[in-house]
Amino acid sequence: MAIFGNLSPSSAGWSSPPTWFWLAHHPRVGVPKTSPSGSPVALDPLRGRSPSQTSISRDGHRILLVEDNRGDADLVEEFIEESPLQAELVVTPRLGEALELLSQMEFDCVLLDLGLPDARGQSAVKRFRSRAPRVPLVVLTGLEDAGTAQACVQLGAQEYLEKARLDPRSLTQAVSLAMLRVSEARARRELLQADRLRSVGLLAAGVAHEINNPLTYLEVNLEHLQAELEESLPADARSPREVVAECRDGVGRIGRIVGRLNGFARTDEGTPPSLLHVDTIVQDARRLTRHQWQPYCRYEEQLGMTPPVLGWPGELTQVLVNLLLNAAHAIGKQGRGRIRVSTRRVGEHVEIAVEDDGPGMLPYELRRAFDPFFTTKRREEGTGLGLALCREIARRHQGTLEAESAPGAGATFVLRIPIGEPRAVSHERLKPVKRDARRRILFVDDEAILRRSVERLLARHHDLVMAADAESAIERLEGGAPFDLVLCDLTMPGIGGRGLWRWIGEQRPELVSRFVLMSGGMPDELPAGLPAAPRLSKPFRREELEQVIAAVGASRDNETD
Repeated sequence: MAIFGNLSPSSAGWSSPPTWFWLAHHPRVGVPKTSPSGSPVALDPLRGRSPSQTSISRDGHRILLVEDNRGDADLVEEFIEESPLQAELVVTPRLGEALELLSQMEFDCVLLDLGLPDARGQSAVKRFRSRAPRVPLVVLTGLEDAGTAQACVQLGAQEYLEKARLDPRSLTQAVSLAMLRVSEARARRELLQADRLRSVGLLAAGVAHEINNPLTYLEVNLEHLQAELEESLPADARSPREVVAECRDGVGRIGRIVGRLNGFARTDEGTPPSLLHVDTIVQDARRLTRHQWQPYCRYEEQLGMTPPVLGWPGELTQVLVNLLLNAAHAIGKQGRGRIRVSTRRVGEHVEIAVEDDGPGMLPYELRRAFDPFFTTKRREEGTGLGLALCREIARRHQGTLEAESAPGAGATFVLRIPIGEPRAVSHERLKPVKRDARRRILFVDDEAILRRSVERLLARHHDLVMAADAESAIERLEGGAPFDLVLCDLTMPGIGGRGLWRWIGEQRPELVSRFVLMSGGMPDELPAGLPAAPRLSKPFRREELEQVIAAVGASRDNETD
């Protein structure tokens, strides 16, 4: 199949007036058509509509030939008919028209002549690559010039063919190799981007760990100071109390920001899904992205009464963050606009819709919105992987992610997730327990300030033994010293919390049920074969610490009864 367009009747042997028409490579052939104004309109032979109005379904390849010589175009068409490519051929005589077609239709390869009416030589390759940097490109030329060939390849062409030596075999090889090279480059970029995303996740988790440690001793010390002030200051001394309360509020805000960052960066690999309320996901995504849209977007939320869904919070937050950033970027093109997020129950699913009143998408852009590496942004602004990853996350949750858009009418992305089954969730959080008995506690953490802070906070009510690392803790445990509770940081120099957990499982199994891991955000896989340990997330407050101590202590008392 071929399209020819806008060429003067006198050039290159053409005798017909300017018009678009299809040559018969398909049994259902469209008819020549011009618009009422006389301008050409390209028809889809399958449906009789313009490419900008329809989604074209096809099994083979589609090749765009940019060639102003009718004889050369017929020859290429003949060679493609004889080749095993199973390709539809679309032909246009001008580079400008080719670039317009590329914005409306999807092509697997482009054959570009270097002697066009509106572009010649290397400038044609430069113009093409500036608009279509990742479409496979084969250059056709009547020149036998190795220097030009090398220059075109350096500018981004995958293959270079001389017309004098063109035959079905060489054309098939060139097109196949061009598509293969682009496919391999895409796979390499995808692997690189996946590795980069994993590195960013690990970096964010490491940053969260480093921040949460000092946040913990800030909170513990401020809480201790607040208690001391309550005892020592007169009742009307409001200012010192307000200062400490405001500091604690600031620490809490930082902790929540770090928690959202860590949850967003976490891959959730190996962790079971949990019951989630989508309202929380929406609110976390809003807080993470508001600096991007707040200057020029009016943000609206309409959160309905929805049941929980079963999923991974980090992944769902990633989807919402991506959708909000895309909406902000779309609105940013026009200066001001509105973003609206709504949630509702639809049958057995919960639906989250993100709407914007930006410029919208062309039908071609909408069809490819979820394709890996497809993007309407500049190269430095995006990789084209965001929506593809979001749809994969939706599928992992047995859900869907769909888009609706039209030029000038904004865009709406709808995420649908099945309602969760309560029985699929394990409730791991410790219930609040009133502080009672005095306990003997081994506290293991490499942060000296944190050890002093916890000792200062708990020394009145419990007997504490401090260790700076897992090896020091083992020295204290090897003699069989009794402990009601072992509180151990997960990430430390040496064998760390995992190593101590393994050693206790082998050497002091009676302490397994009394072991609690503290974590500031680093990856938290535990040695295989050991039961899951209770977890205390940093930064923690005194109340949370006392709840853990009381709960584990009560379990210890039940063991001895």
